[in-house]
Amino acid sequence: IMEKKYLKWYHKIGYGSGDIAGNVVYAFLTFFLMIYLTDTVGLNAGIPVLFGVIATENIEQAIERSGSKAGNKGYECALGAIEMVNVLRML
Repeated sequence: IMEKKYLKWYHKIGYGSGDIAGNVVYAFLTFFLMIYLTDTVGLNAGIPVLFGVIATENIEQAIERSGSKAGNKGYECALGAIEMVNVLRML
């Protein structure tokens, strides 16, 4: 039997801050891309767009997030897009 090895608290802080930094960079890039596409290129901003990407480290996580106890995240994203269309129709 293999013994479980846990991360030390400073490793957890390091991994967590790295993840936060990556998400902040992604948020800024998508924000500026949105401004560029709507103001410079002239695309209509009235169309809802959902970006449903499942980022996993292994096949077990992918299987878990695509229909087991965590729920089907792709299906949830599709429902969100349909709901956005319904909201825009009511406006």
